[in-house]
Amino acid sequence: MKKLLSIFIFASIVSLFNSCKDEGEKYYEGESLLHFDKPAQSANVLLGANNANATITYGVTKAAEANSNVELVYDATKSTAILGTDFTILEGTDVLPAGVAIGDFKINIKESAAKLGKKAYFKVRSSSLSPAAFNTEVVVSFVLVCPPTTFPGVFSVKNVLFGTYDVEIAMGTVANTLILKDYIESGFDITVNFNPLTGEVSLPAASQSTGYVNGANGLIFIKPALDGSKGTVDFCNKTMNLRLSYGTPTGATYTSGGATSYADVFTGY
Repeated sequence: MKKLLSIFIFASIVSLFNSCKDEGEKYYEGESLLHFDKPAQSANVLLGANNANATITYGVTKAAEANSNVELVYDATKSTAILGTDFTILEGTDVLPAGVAIGDFKINIKESAAKLGKKAYFKVRSSSLSPAAFNTEVVVSFVLVCPPTTFPGVFSVKNVLFGTYDVEIAMGTVANTLILKDYIESGFDITVNFNPLTGEVSLPAASQSTGYVNGANGLIFIKPALDGSKGTVDFCNKTMNLRLSYGTPTGATYTSGGATSYADVFTGY
């Protein structure tokens, strides 16, 4: 056994979870009100790429019954990013089709602006859609993203169930994958998928064996976080937050302290 379980011990009983509708899901009636779906968004540029296109998303509280013209409005008074110098608007108008609740605009940002961490503020307006009382403004942060090849090395990981220890991370032979070498037990590597531009990380859909055998329930498998959350990786600062769950070969999920989804945190040396 390579590592010992920390004070967070697997529950001896595993639970099966069925897909069901979120009881907290909101349903709206009345007008289709216009807003940004996220008040803070990011536009990323890969180091050495010179520039990159990015998407700014918006939405309505309820899908409209007719096509709607929507416009992105730049606010120079709040922005540190200068339109025409640090970025350009590629698609500043959008037609939101009837029955659709989410749309987007496109901008192109310069690597030099991302290096300086510049920000651009925008509002959204439409002649046919009334504004919502929330998320009427969005701040878009320009972020420089380092190449994934700069990331591999030795990391300290805080594993919520197995404690703190060192692990080697290598590039995978498949594009856009990282390999956690001997992650829980020697001889058992774990594959992680990543998006090189957004920095989102996740585990493959198929469960992977950790090689660790729990006396109560047998072999432990690692799989995507049951709550659907995704992790993040910062290639420049060599940090990663990996969201995950543990389960059995039959698909059941382990619980610890009532939780089924966890975050393992990696910090590079």
